[in-house]
Amino acid sequence: MSETDLDTAVHQIVRATRKRTAHDSSGFPFFLIVGAGISHPSIPLAAGIERLCREEIAKAALGPPPLESGSPLDRYERCFEHAFPHAEDRQIFLHSLIHKAAVSPANFRLAHLLGERNEHRRLHLTNLVFTTNFDEMLTRALRLFGHDVVVCDHPKTTQRIKLGRANPLQVVHVHGTHWFYDCRNLRGELELQAKGDLTDNVSMAQLLDRVLAERTPIVTGYSGWEGDVIMTALRRRLREPTLPHNLYWFCFQRSDANALPVWLREHASVRLVLPPAEESGNFGSTPMPVRSLPARLVFETLIRELELPPPKLTSEPLDFFAEQLRATLSLDEEEAARDLYLLRDVLRRVEEGARLEHAQRQGTTATEKTTARILAQVSSAIRRLAYKEALAETQELDLGSLSSAEKETLDEALDALYLGTADTDSSLGLAACELRLKLAETALREKDSDQTAWKSRAKRARQDRVFVSEPI
Repeated sequence: MSETDLDTAVHQIVRATRKRTAHDSSGFPFFLIVGAGISHPSIPLAAGIERLCREEIAKAALGPPPLESGSPLDRYERCFEHAFPHAEDRQIFLHSLIHKAAVSPANFRLAHLLGERNEHRRLHLTNLVFTTNFDEMLTRALRLFGHDVVVCDHPKTTQRIKLGRANPLQVVHVHGTHWFYDCRNLRGELELQAKGDLTDNVSMAQLLDRVLAERTPIVTGYSGWEGDVIMTALRRRLREPTLPHNLYWFCFQRSDANALPVWLREHASVRLVLPPAEESGNFGSTPMPVRSLPARLVFETLIRELELPPPKLTSEPLDFFAEQLRATLSLDEEEAARDLYLLRDVLRRVEEGARLEHAQRQGTTATEKTTARILAQVSSAIRRLAYKEALAETQELDLGSLSSAEKETLDEALDALYLGTADTDSSLGLAACELRLKLAETALREKDSDQTAWKSRAKRARQDRVFVSEPI
């Protein structure tokens, strides 16, 4: 079994991508395989769904619950089919869990990774993602950031996936989505999906075979259930003793590597990327263990290595929306009569808002301009995942002189900084918590501040400080 660490794996992936795309802009060496881990905690993992199914069995008095024995897939299948025996019932249940779930942080990071490119180096990791998930969080995040996406969610649509096409981005749901009752979630359904359809030569299995013949997967957030379409296709591909590029499998915990089949983990071209075995990070003189290797952290490390800019929606939102409207509307005067919703007036209002925002930046006092500039730099650094830089910028701020809106902006930025560093750099996470507490104390001394809201923010900061400072 060949193990490696996160930084080494990411460096090797980016180096291979740089070499390959330097010769062919559409010749990506890799594609991504992602699973339920990227949509957690917005959507429960298999164990969480099993628990909900057991609750449904008890509530509906459907008889004795299934045994709590066997593999995770066996338990999941028994509970799901017992609680919801009909395919349409299962689809309705999944839809209720998924449809209105907030986009998870990992899906936003993945959309950033896929959608942006390093224009200086012409670097772009890949344009293709295979997912076992029924949710559409990734597609929603990509479209929110302004990117076109081709979605394949049924075997009959697999011919839409074109490997030689750099754009648009392509997302394949190998087991379907929550919108349709023929989504695959039981063992028999997963195994059926894994088979090729020789009658019309269209199936998820055949699409995966086609992709695997030309590219190598980067896998994260996926536990690898044997018998499903992805593991079956990987096993066929790994009959070859060597792949053109290494397959990188990012494991959430070190123990997850042992659960992978021998044919995968012992292959010469497979690299298992694991959290460090030893404790790392420090709180004072107390070492802090790295708890896991979540998909969000994998995507963030790739974003940093590729030096990707932040999505324009986050840096210049009004300019972004103006561009989106211009791309959608006809600006030909002869077409004005067809503008039934007067959207061109909406465009003018958005453009005017952008102009006023730019003018306001130019017209502020020196002190206001300095504060606004620092807050903008803090936010920009966090969006670029430059957390140390963001924390250093905050040292220039006078907390007492910030307006209510500026305090809220800084608190949200520090919360994001904490979330981005709590599992990887406890000193940064702790510093973010301490500054959040100082900010809350400052706000609570001001009579015109929202006392209830700031008390809640202070409570959350204290809880986060305990979490990041206690060794596990």
